[in-house]
Amino acid sequence: MRQRLGNCILLLLCIALPLAANTYDERQLSAHEQAWDKIHYTPIPAWVTPVEIPEGYDSEQWYGVVVLLRDFQFFAPSNEDYFHTAMKFETLSAVEQGSIVEIEFDPRYEEVRIHMIQVHRDGEAIDKLQNALVKVFQQETRADSLVYHGRQTITLFLSDVRAGDILEVAYSSKGIPSPLVGNTQVSFSFSSHSYVEKLYNRLVAPADAKIFFSKHRIDLEPEIQDLDNNLREWVWEKKNVEAATHENYAPRWYRPFARLDVSTFENWESVGMKMVERFLVPDDLSVELIAFIEEWKSTSTTEEEVLLKGIRFVQNQIRYLSLNEDREFNAPDHPNEVFERRYGDCKDKTGLILSICKYLGIEGWPALVHTSLGEKLDSYLPGFHFNHVIACFEFQEQIYFVDSTHSFQGGDLERLENPLLYNALLLKENGSELVSIPVTGGMTNYHRSLKYSINTKKNVATLHVESTLRGENADRARMYFQEEGIRSMRLYSERRYGNPYDGAKCTYGPIVEDHLDKNTFQTKASFLIEGFGQELGSEEEMLFFILPKPASWISKLEQSPYRQSPLALPFPFNAEERIEVQLLDALLPEDFEERNLEYCNQYVECSLNVKQMSRDRFVVDVGVWIKKNAIEVEDLEEFQDALEDFGDALNIVFRGIPN
Repeated sequence: MRQRLGNCILLLLCIALPLAANTYDERQLSAHEQAWDKIHYTPIPAWVTPVEIPEGYDSEQWYGVVVLLRDFQFFAPSNEDYFHTAMKFETLSAVEQGSIVEIEFDPRYEEVRIHMIQVHRDGEAIDKLQNALVKVFQQETRADSLVYHGRQTITLFLSDVRAGDILEVAYSSKGIPSPLVGNTQVSFSFSSHSYVEKLYNRLVAPADAKIFFSKHRIDLEPEIQDLDNNLREWVWEKKNVEAATHENYAPRWYRPFARLDVSTFENWESVGMKMVERFLVPDDLSVELIAFIEEWKSTSTTEEEVLLKGIRFVQNQIRYLSLNEDREFNAPDHPNEVFERRYGDCKDKTGLILSICKYLGIEGWPALVHTSLGEKLDSYLPGFHFNHVIACFEFQEQIYFVDSTHSFQGGDLERLENPLLYNALLLKENGSELVSIPVTGGMTNYHRSLKYSINTKKNVATLHVESTLRGENADRARMYFQEEGIRSMRLYSERRYGNPYDGAKCTYGPIVEDHLDKNTFQTKASFLIEGFGQELGSEEEMLFFILPKPASWISKLEQSPYRQSPLALPFPFNAEERIEVQLLDALLPEDFEERNLEYCNQYVECSLNVKQMSRDRFVVDVGVWIKKNAIEVEDLEEFQDALEDFGDALNIVFRGIPN
């Protein structure tokens, strides 16, 4: 459960199991009533240790709101967490934002107990809970991504809150999703976006419990004390906690906040045991679904062709829609239902692919993944750190991973690229395991040829472009073409090649060749570019500027000289580009600079070759191979210095001398 006033959140699993059948109206009514039934107003639980609000604070740290106290306590025996915060509002705008208290929870398994909402003013504590306007809203924050879940937000609108007030809020929640029953998994926050005057974290658990701890960016040791009833407490207390720095262009896996993870799961196999029964692949397929599969078999010449038809049917014909608001946590819907209604979430679509595999005699397993943490998932304590499900299957002694939500994916099995998710928990009946997902591909995934013919007197250039995209790049281009059409592609290309000149007009194409089995997407087009070049103050000479496409990512380095977090790179990226320039009515200057540069380290390989072919023609070849998805902080300075000359060299500037 999460709330804007606190950063400590119980890590929950977002995977679901069907409820008993209800009508649409009954589901809507029961969800609303269930939320209100799970909200209570009670005193602070007896197991909680009282924590006082600091009297003073560092006056240099406030930015409208001063977080005086962030107090989080977790009681493992009954899976209760307690949130207690105090904030001082220094400005009216801070009051406008902070006087609305929001508490998120899931009424399917959670109860919320609100203990206290009060304002401290002139030495007096004023109750604000009694007269608060309370609303409960169903969250639809992810509706734009077609995800509708059952989480609710309790919103309390407070009256008579003023600048200078200290707002104190205390509430607790009880309950966990069914996969976590019998285990503890919780994360304690030790930093946030805001400065915190006093931070207090406390864990209470059975003294004989086997508990695992994992620190991230903290070196604080707890005070440990045995309590009555065979309980033990761990307390971490810290003052003057600086705000964590969040920077742009950080890799998805990077987490700037200090935290302590706690888990009772001994290994990943024990995590999988909680889920494997709920993800068993059924074999009682409907007559209609079997008929579809048999039709694929009758029109295919190989087993691989049948399998690919099944995968692409699910990826492209079963639309993505996640309706979790009326489902308990855990399993996908039956494949027959998903096939009939033609929609489903990642679990449903994955279950359908695996059912098709099972019918074809191909062994497969659900694979739990996290779309952001993937590369670092194996460094976390075993637990539920998943937000997505993909399919894994073995075919002709080869292991493949397929994302059922990846529309328009091309490639036969030899060229079918694994999703870039790095780690997955395979749910197997004979023992689940955390496995690495190999990074596939490796071929040049972006190749472009540009041929300029330049009339320097008229400031006009013709440009012919041929590009070949492979792998993920081809998939994205294929999706864009299917959804937007050739006209949008033409307009996009005219804007792309006409900037920064007076504009480009497409005179040929774009011609598209899509080879699905090879997973290549090729385009050809020609353009007329007006206003090409820049006068040098002389009617006889013009200055021209060309920037190769693969170099565009280098500009991020120039914006980040003093970073504190890793710098994301566009991985995987393996690009080649050739630019041919022909002057129609001019010559290159005698001092035209040829270049041949190479740079290589553990992150990237770059090459640049500028070669004069004749007095009126030259060729530029650029290659970029990015090997990792981020540059570590300690390597940034050296990396940036080394690439500075290379980046400057990529700006191809030349003069045209009248012939």
